Amino acid sequence: MVADLAPVYRYDQRGTGRSPWRGRHSFARHVDDLVELLEAWGEPRAVLIGHSYGTDLASRFCLTHPDRIAAMLLMWAVRR
Repeated sequence: MVADLAPVYRYDQRGTGRSPWRGRHSFARHVDDLVELLEAWGEPRAVLIGHSYGTDLASRFCLTHPDRIAAMLLMWAVRR
Protein backbone atom coordinates (compact mmCIF):
# COMPACT_ATOMS: atom_id res chain seq x y z
CA MET A 1 0.00 0.00 0.00
CA VAL A 2 2.61 2.54 1.01
CA ALA A 3 4.99 1.80 -1.88
CA ASP A 4 2.58 3.66 -4.21
CA LEU A 5 3.09 6.82 -2.14
CA ALA A 6 6.79 6.79 -1.25
CA PRO A 7 9.89 4.61 -1.53
CA VAL A 8 9.91 1.71 0.94
CA TYR A 9 13.22 0.29 2.15
CA ARG A 10 13.56 -2.83 4.28
CA TYR A 11 16.79 -4.27 5.59
CA ASP A 12 18.11 -7.02 7.80
CA GLN A 13 19.83 -5.60 10.85
CA ARG A 14 23.43 -6.59 11.32
CA GLY A 15 23.58 -10.24 12.39
CA THR A 16 19.95 -11.04 11.54
CA GLY A 17 18.23 -12.54 8.51
CA ARG A 18 20.70 -12.69 5.63
CA SER A 19 23.03 -10.02 7.02
CA PRO A 20 26.35 -11.32 8.32
CA TRP A 21 27.69 -10.44 11.73
CA ARG A 22 30.70 -8.15 11.42
CA GLY A 23 32.15 -5.79 13.98
CA ARG A 24 30.88 -4.73 17.35
CA HIS A 25 27.24 -5.39 18.25
CA SER A 26 25.57 -2.46 20.02
CA PHE A 27 22.66 -0.06 19.62
CA ALA A 28 25.18 2.61 18.58
CA ARG A 29 26.48 0.34 15.79
CA HIS A 30 22.93 -0.37 14.58
CA VAL A 31 22.09 3.36 14.60
CA ASP A 32 25.28 4.05 12.61
CA ASP A 33 24.28 1.30 10.15
CA LEU A 34 20.92 2.98 9.62
CA VAL A 35 22.59 6.36 9.02
CA GLU A 36 24.86 4.72 6.43
CA LEU A 37 21.86 3.10 4.72
CA LEU A 38 19.94 6.38 4.53
CA GLU A 39 23.00 8.03 3.03
CA ALA A 40 23.41 5.22 0.47
CA TRP A 41 19.73 5.45 -0.46
CA GLY A 42 19.96 9.25 -0.75
CA GLU A 43 17.24 9.80 1.84
CA PRO A 44 17.73 12.82 4.13
CA ARG A 45 14.71 11.92 6.31
CA ALA A 46 12.69 8.78 6.87
CA VAL A 47 9.54 7.43 8.41
CA LEU A 48 10.77 4.62 10.65
CA ILE A 49 8.58 1.65 11.46
CA GLY A 50 9.94 -0.57 14.20
CA HIS A 51 8.68 -3.85 15.60
CA SER A 52 10.03 -5.60 18.70
CA TYR A 53 13.81 -4.89 18.82
CA GLY A 54 13.22 -2.39 16.01
CA THR A 55 11.22 -0.20 18.42
CA ASP A 56 14.34 0.26 20.57
CA LEU A 57 16.49 0.88 17.51
CA ALA A 58 14.05 3.42 16.01
CA SER A 59 13.74 5.21 19.37
CA ARG A 60 17.50 5.47 19.80
CA PHE A 61 17.88 6.64 16.20
CA CYS A 62 15.28 9.34 16.86
CA LEU A 63 17.10 10.50 20.01
CA THR A 64 20.46 10.77 18.24
CA HIS A 65 19.29 11.97 14.81
CA PRO A 66 15.96 13.81 15.28
CA ASP A 67 16.58 15.83 12.11
CA ARG A 68 16.54 12.59 10.06
CA ILE A 69 13.05 11.52 11.22
CA ALA A 70 9.87 12.53 9.40
CA ALA A 71 7.70 10.23 11.56
CA MET A 72 7.96 7.06 13.57
CA LEU A 73 5.64 4.11 14.19
CA LEU A 74 6.51 1.68 16.98
CA MET A 75 4.75 -1.69 17.16
CA TRP A 76 4.97 -4.22 19.92
CA ALA A 77 3.02 -7.47 20.03
CA VAL A 78 1.64 -8.65 23.35
CA ARG A 79 1.23 -12.40 23.69
CA ARG A 80 -1.48 -13.74 25.88
